[in-house]
Amino acid sequence: METRTILAIESSVAGGSLAIYRDDRISCSVGNIARVEIILSSIDSLLVEAKLTTRDVELVAVSLGPGSFTGIRIGIATAMGIGAANGTPCLGISTITAVASSEILRDRFGVVPIGRGQFAIQHFQKGNTEPTDAAKVRVLNAVDLSDLIRITSDKVFVFAAESQFSSTEHKSFEFENIVLAGEATAKLMCQLAADGYGNSILEPVYARADHA
Repeated sequence: METRTILAIESSVAGGSLAIYRDDRISCSVGNIARVEIILSSIDSLLVEAKLTTRDVELVAVSLGPGSFTGIRIGIATAMGIGAANGTPCLGISTITAVASSEILRDRFGVVPIGRGQFAIQHFQKGNTEPTDAAKVRVLNAVDLSDLIRITSDKVFVFAAESQFSSTEHKSFEFENIVLAGEATAKLMCQLAADGYGNSILEPVYARADHA
């Protein structure tokens, strides 16, 4: 597959992250960007560090959620703005899919915090990038998620690297089958986009318990 310069924007989980895929490797990344007054200047700084401009970006990958409602909207609007200004194609990637891709050789659940003490989870079989049931995103509170992890010892639960837990949640999630994704979510998105994964329709994925 032809190598392209890819900008990944992830603003749906905690502080968010940015990454640039260039020359077959992820060259730069930065976190704490998930605010409308910060995201554009953070992208500019990242591009300057990589000695690039938005015109050099050949593909924009953006997280579609689930996650923060506001963060999802900020990320998608920013990606669409960059795309429209420069004629750059955009790809949307599920936040859970990106997180789960860090442990693709294991039977696993991807887990992302979506606010108010709730977590969105989705199951992925060993070796598969696509979820077992693309339509099934479950939303659980910390107690119910902890119970599920405890009784599902044959699978790992992969949390976004940016996940932030309260002291109570830390105590709830002390299980051996929990792992944090080894890379910032934007870095994982870069790799997926470089492999051709993603959706050209930027439809946000919102999740709340009443839709679980």
